[in-house]
Amino acid sequence: MELSRFHKAINQIAIDYEKGNVDNHLVALVSSLSSLASNPGNPQVAQLFKDHFEAVRQSLLQSELNAIEGELAETLVKHDLIGYVGNELFQKVMGLLGENQLTLNLAAPEIETLRLEVAKNSMLLPQ
Repeated sequence: MELSRFHKAINQIAIDYEKGNVDNHLVALVSSLSSLASNPGNPQVAQLFKDHFEAVRQSLLQSELNAIEGELAETLVKHDLIGYVGNELFQKVMGLLGENQLTLNLAAPEIETLRLEVAKNSMLLPQ
């Protein structure tokens, strides 16, 4: 029974991740963040970063997994997966940006690592 709930949770994360195009949004955010770190005074690069950041924010805030209840919510919490979806994932991205606001070149690889963790947890990447 527990295995089937875990499988359902992983499947829901994968569906939500694909539906929100989260992976592509995070890749674009990392790319624009790296560009911003290399060109801190360029207004076009700064605007591109803002646009990608907003796309990530919108995608994660609109996640259907933000309002889950019952068995699915319990399973995500029990297996420490709740931090990889919706609002919780956005808070992780915000935390990484906040921790590295003075060193943007360090924030990009940390967000990329988070993206890979999310992809692994949603079984989008081979483990």
